[in-house]
This record gives sequence, C-alpha cells and structure tokens, in this order.
Amino acid sequence: MAMKGEEIWCGKSICAQETLRIERRCLRCSKCGREAGNLSQQLSIALGQARVSVCQKPRWSLPKLGGKEVDEACSCERAGCDEVYCSRQCRQEDQALHRIVCGGRGGNEYSTDLRKFAKSSGMEHLLLLARLVGLMLDHKSTSNHNAKESLNEAYRDHAIHKLLAVCDGVLDVRLAGSHCEDPTGFDQDCTDEESEAWVLFSSLIGAEIDYRNQERAMDSDCDDLDWVRQYLMEKHSFLKLLRFVKQLMVSIFVPSPLISYCQDLIRQDVHDRVRQEAASALSSFIEDVMSNDGKEGSDHRTVNPCEAESKDSDRVLRERKLARLAQGALEKSSTSNPFGASFNIVHAIIPGLCGCVHSCVPNTLLEALYDDAGNSFVRAVALRNIQE
Repeated sequence: MAMKGEEIWCGKSICAQETLRIERRCLRCSKCGREAGNLSQQLSIALGQARVSVCQKPRWSLPKLGGKEVDEACSCERAGCDEVYCSRQCRQEDQALHRIVCGGRGGNEYSTDLRKFAKSSGMEHLLLLARLVGLMLDHKSTSNHNAKESLNEAYRDHAIHKLLAVCDGVLDVRLAGSHCEDPTGFDQDCTDEESEAWVLFSSLIGAEIDYRNQERAMDSDCDDLDWVRQYLMEKHSFLKLLRFVKQLMVSIFVPSPLISYCQDLIRQDVHDRVRQEAASALSSFIEDVMSNDGKEGSDHRTVNPCEAESKDSDRVLRERKLARLAQGALEKSSTSNPFGASFNIVHAIIPGLCGCVHSCVPNTLLEALYDDAGNSFVRAVALRNIQE
C-alpha cells in the first residue's frame, strides 16, 4: 500500500517532448529537461510574455534570494521555433536531434509541417517517435560498430522491449496521459490521420537520412542509413512503432520554479526590501490567490491577509500576503494554484512507468524534480492512498 504523498518511483526518461496543446508558460530546457532561465524570465513568461521574447529581454524582474547566478535561457536559433534551452551548450548539443522536430525556418523542411499536424490532430506522440528515432540514429556517433549494429545497440541500451514493466507491479498505479491499450490494436486498419502522419513522417525521416548520409560520406568506415529508411518507411512498420509509442507515453507535470521561490521567500532570512520587491512583482498572483478566499469550497481556516487588523504594519501585512501566496502555490490543482497557468506538461517515455494504467481520475502524479547539480528526474507521487 502507498500512502498519499508517498514517492512511489523515481528515475529518468528516455526522451521527452513538451506538449503543444497548451500555452507553455514555464521554461524548460529541450535538451536536458532542467529548468531554463532565471527567475525574471520565468516570471515574465508566467505573466504572458512570448517565449522567444523572454529569452531576449524579460519585461518583469524578481529580486534574487542569493545563491549562484543562473544562466539566461536561450531560444532555438531558427526563426519561428519557440523551443528554449538552459544554456548555449545544450542548444549546440541538441542541434541534430532538435532538427527533426524544429518548428522554425532553416531546419528540416518537413519538420514544421509535422509539428503543425501533431498539434492540430492531437497526435503529439508523433513528435515523440521522431525524437526516439533521432536518438537511435545519433547513437552511431558514440559506437564503434556500423550503423545497423549501432541502432540495435541503442535499442538494447534504451531497453525499449522492457518498458512495459510497471514501477511496482503490486500497486494499482493509474496515470493521466498513459495509453496502455490492447497491443492487438497495432494491427488494426490505418486511420486517415495515421495515413497522413505516415506521409509526413516518411518525408521527414527520409530527408533526415539523406542529410546524415551526406555528413557520413567522408567516413569510409560508416555504412549509409538507407536500410533504416527502408525499414521505418514501410507503412506497417511505421504504424506499429507509432502505436507502440502512444501506448508507452506518459505525461509529466512540470511546476513553475516560481512556486519554490515563494516558499523560500517565507522560509529564509530575507531582507524586508527583497520581500517588498518580490511582493510588488508577484502582486497579480497574490491578488489571484486571495480573491478565492471566502468563496464556497475554500479552506475557511485560511486567513485572508486583507482582513488583518489595520494596526498591522506594512511589513507584517506583506509577509502575510507572501505566506498566503506560498500556501496557495502548494495546491496540486491547476485551478486553485495561483501559478496554475504556468504548469507545463511534458510527454515522455520512461522505463518503469510505461506499463501503468491510464485513468481520467489518476491516483498518481508524475512530477519533474532536480538534484543539486541541476540534473532532471521524474518521480511518481501518490495523490491518495493506493491499495495493493
């Protein structure tokens, strides 16, 4: 049995792709998955500034609470793409893989069409499949074997054939965004949308393989990748892979770093001037969380700072407002959390979680977290008591 709030599992994803179906008001690195950008950039995008514009010059600023300086987020260099990175190094290292799913001009000419189709049709697992194939093709650069052996090696290393193992086979874990459908569905007739997806995907991967073959032409020890084209571009093989990725895909909840910032504002020994600046910058969120106080269904034990005694000083009132904001930021619901619009959803393939059952009323939440070195992980937390 798992108790509410208990961590059930923690690990890393194989590949991930931010959802395109919601307005993304939280900056996350497309390469390493960690939080991207400083707090001023995170505040600016939470208040509605465009992602690319935030990377150039944020409109709002938050006072720092100490600690090391965080690199500013940078966007994809191709015009029209709003993917961001935590550093220029990550952007450089992700060039080849990102080219497959880039929505900007100057990349693979078919990637923009595939991205638009994935968004309009809701087939976002199509982008996840493209990233997965790109990962396997990239693996050849660190292998001493030929291309075919490298792809097989990548397949084994990523443990694709073991992904259906559940994190804890005893618990009845149910996740939002997972798609554990009957595997016999792999052989069902192709839908019109899947046919269109196949045409776009085959064109994209075909162009990508041509590009990589040209890059590898100078290396006499490397086989070309035409055999990959022949395998992946066969319609039945494509459908099987696409439906397999859809079956394995899970959704990760990525909270805004502004939430932890609010906790630090009241937990740490912070100078009052800093709290004053922070309260001013976060005023719209403070008003939002306090506007719900006293409404039906709200926690009546919560004290609205606006109803505090008039004798209280501005400093005390400000601390109460920030404490109320920090309290509201702990809410898991996107409707009651003042930073609800800044939550992000990332689709991912994660060993150990892909076999969990899909539910519209999940009992487990997948959260992104980071260690002291900034490395990203995913943990599964029980939303309520889970029976065996």
